[in-house]
Amino acid sequence: MANIYLNSLKNQDKYIECYRVLLDKDPSTENYVRLAEAYLNIQDADQAVVTYERAKRSNPRAKF
Repeated sequence: MANIYLNSLKNQDKYIECYRVLLDKDPSTENYVRLAEAYLNIQDADQAVVTYERAKRSNPRAKF
């Protein structure tokens, strides 16, 4: 669904919202990384860095 918002509908806000909803339902390290990668896909490096840092805090032993 997220890719449809980004690629077909060109709606970056809805694209990011899909990943935020996923993270709200399951605040796992993997979902933080997915959200960070989504920010990179829309060229929002600042938010990507913040989100990667949150992922690292959620699991300091994670390697990504």
